[in-house]
Amino acid sequence: MRAFLDAEELVREEIEVEVRPSSPTTDPRSGWPLTVPPLVILWVGERPLAVRLRSVVAISRFPTNPRLANLIEGESSALGFAVERMPKPASGDCSRSPRARGGLGSSSSGFGGPALPTPRHAAARSVGVVALDEAA
Repeated sequence: MRAFLDAEELVREEIEVEVRPSSPTTDPRSGWPLTVPPLVILWVGERPLAVRLRSVVAISRFPTNPRLANLIEGESSALGFAVERMPKPASGDCSRSPRARGGLGSSSSGFGGPALPTPRHAAARSVGVVALDEAA
């Protein structure tokens, strides 16, 4: 759980934390370059349990490990993260496990996070949180 919230890669049996780097973007108002924090995905087996970008954590509404999902939700809320339970989020590239993609550190993320902070509901949808409840 700590690795997920701290954005650190981890592989331990069925639990895996994947950190996907995000491409930098520019502020549309000023044209100044902006860095985008990495997308963090918590995998349990072959399915993603939770995804984190900036201060938003999206958790599967139908997790394969409900106890871990509740721990992530409680700890995330306690640390000030906006937490959303996502039944079947928007499109993106999170429908397969890291092992099926060839392991951690895949450079093709398919995610393009928001350039500027947005309301928590829009942010959770716009980061490409996908297939939290779809089988691989």
